[in-house]
Order: sequence, then C-alpha cells, then structure tokens
Amino acid sequence: MNLLIDVGNNYLKWALVENGHWDGGFSTAIPDGRTGLFDSCWGRLTTPQRIVASNVRGEGFKSELSDWCQSQWRVTPEFLEPAASAYGIVNSYHDPQQLGPDRWAALIGARALADGVVVVVDCGTAITVDTLSADNVFLGGAILPGLTLAGECLLVSTRGIGASSAATISVFGRSTAECVSSGVNYGLAGGIDRLVGEIEKALNQDLSLYLTGGDAVRVQPLLKSQSRLEPELVLKGLLEALNSL
Repeated sequence: MNLLIDVGNNYLKWALVENGHWDGGFSTAIPDGRTGLFDSCWGRLTTPQRIVASNVRGEGFKSELSDWCQSQWRVTPEFLEPAASAYGIVNSYHDPQQLGPDRWAALIGARALADGVVVVVDCGTAITVDTLSADNVFLGGAILPGLTLAGECLLVSTRGIGASSAATISVFGRSTAECVSSGVNYGLAGGIDRLVGEIEKALNQDLSLYLTGGDAVRVQPLLKSQSRLEPELVLKGLLEALNSL
C-alpha cells in the first residue's frame, strides 16, 4: 500500500493506493495546534511501502510529517518538488522552484487525463489558473484570491459593510452579506472565464479545463466555460509521480 498526501494551506487530504485500487476522499482541516493530527489520520494504517507528498505549508510542517512517519513506520516521505523539467513536463517559470508543488502535481495529474492543451483551475485559499501546452510545456499561470479570502479582504478593508456570510448567490443581492457573496462568486467566476478565453485566443487551440480544490464545486456552476471536476487532481498527480520515481 502507498500513501499519497496533499498538504494544503488549510486542509490535509490523502489517498491510499494498493495494486491499482484507489481509496480516496479523505480530508481534514489542519488545526492551529497539531498535536495528534497525524495519529488521528493514519495511526491505524498498516505500514505503507512508500509515501509521496505535496506540501505548501513550509519546512516546519514538512519536518513534523517526516518525523511522525519515521517514528510510526520507519518510512521517509518523498516530497514532490517542482523542477525545470520532470515527468515529461517542462516548467517555464523563471525560477522553477517557486512554483507550488500542489500546482506542479495538478499539472502532472491533468496530463494523465487528457492530451492537448490543458488548463487547471485550483480553487482553494487562492485560485490558480495554470496552462499546459499540447507539447507538455507549463506556459505559466495566474493567481486570484480564493472565494473566502476575497470576501474576508472586502469585509476587513471596507468600513461599514460588516456583513456575515450568505448562502444566497444572486445578481440581485438583498442584504449586504448577499451582495458580498454574489460579487465575490460571480466576479471570480467571471475572472476565470476571461482567463480561459484569453488562453484559447493566445494559443488558438481547443483546451481541456479541469477544476480542483475545495471551492471547485461552488465555482463550477457559475462558469460559462465547459469544465470537468477533479477534486483529487493533486493526489492523482502524486500517483503519476510515484510511478515515475
């Protein structure tokens, strides 16, 4: 059995893979105090053969995870790191190592799902829009604030709004909270659609659009662009990397 781990800004996700069988859908919020976090997630698992992880929370979390895996199983996690060229993909970032490992993993996973031009939209704390060319060059991307972050920034930076969250999303918001919710959701969805349109115009090619991340299910219904939901795209990219390492 192999353990795949996606360490995000706010959530820890993982999947188990054994003899080609995928067992996923596991997720938990990362608390400020992390005592017992790894025990609660994996304390009852049998020892994995390999552990492959993507980590965006820095060296401190990486060390904690590595120490726990060593103590629990005597297995050292393998952390995916972006490179100038790896897994058949060329990275066009000026400094390839500045690319987030989650974005790198998602591109690897997307390429396994489709040929041609691929665009990956990851809707998490931030929304990233990344493009992979038909000849496997990561051309670059764009970053927007995520839904929650955008709403919080508006409330913190604007006097007199003081709105709480609202479930209603309508172009006719009838409370301040509804107006904020509608503006953020439709605005970010419109931004994604505009970026996708500009990518199509620049490349003059059809593309496959994949949505992933915790807010993807909220964003997808608001998009005009045709898209496919892949909530575990980062983990699927880690599996592709594992098979190549």
